[in-house]
Amino acid sequence: MDGLVDLGEKLYNLRLMNRLSWAYIGNSCGLSESGARKLAHGHAVLTSKPWPLERITKGGAIYSARKHGMTWLGLSRCYRSKISIVKRQAYKYARREGLPWPIR
Repeated sequence: MDGLVDLGEKLYNLRLMNRLSWAYIGNSCGLSESGARKLAHGHAVLTSKPWPLERITKGGAIYSARKHGMTWLGLSRCYRSKISIVKRQAYKYARREGLPWPIR
C-alpha cells in the first residue's frame, strides 16, 4: 500500500510542479490517464491537499519551482529561455496573483 501512496504523491507533484497533462503523467508512469488522476486524487484526499488541480501557467510553475529552491539558471535551462525572461514570467505571475516578490 505504501507504494501506491508514494506513487499518488509523485503523480500529484508532477501535475502541480511541471504543468504536465494527466495523459502524459499516466503514460510516463505506465498508467492510464484516469488511473493517474485517481491515484493523485487519493493522495490529495489523504493529505488534505487541494483538489482538483488545475494546469498552472508557465509563470506560476516558474514561481512555484523558484519558491521551492530551484535556481534562476536551472529554470532558464529547463524552459530554454534567458534568465531575464524566466524572471519576468514569474514576476508577472506574482503581481497578477498578489504574491510576494522577490521570491525568497
